[in-house]
Amino acid sequence: MGASLRAVKTQAKSGSVKILKEYPQQGIKIRCDEVRLRQVFINVLSNAVKFTPAGGQIEIAAALEDNGGLCIAIRDTGIGMTEHEIEAAFEKFRQIDNSMTKRFEGTGLGLPLAKQLAELHGGAIEISSEPGAGTEVRIKLPAARIASAGLPEALKRAVHPALAYAGKPAASEPARPAAA
Repeated sequence: MGASLRAVKTQAKSGSVKILKEYPQQGIKIRCDEVRLRQVFINVLSNAVKFTPAGGQIEIAAALEDNGGLCIAIRDTGIGMTEHEIEAAFEKFRQIDNSMTKRFEGTGLGLPLAKQLAELHGGAIEISSEPGAGTEVRIKLPAARIASAGLPEALKRAVHPALAYAGKPAASEPARPAAA
């Protein structure tokens, strides 16, 4: 994750976007193609920075799930998306058509590529979002990809509260009640 953060650090600083991290700096070992997984993180982080206005923030958290898989959540305070826009964002060469997206150039390949690379690792990408309230992207990797030896006990517990998104559920998950 460190290399991915360094890749978007300048973009975040110039956009006055703060990045908060809540995950152990050491101990998480992922069996993966490092270059490809780094690309997943860069694409998702870059979008979060791009669509978060000045003064906003991005939170990154990681936790092991009950099934032994790893969930990395990247939540921003950006412009957010509708369900229709989320579907469009996963389509190759598609960009969401709103005033914020017109300010930035892009090919419309970042999120579709990130999704494909996550799936090639046996994982998935899920998005929950609400217009005006921000977006949370969850990158999920299966237990077979995680070497949990040496992980802090707190990370081994059930999903971290920062990963419990109180907004709309991702398109691929069932609706769940918001946290009280």
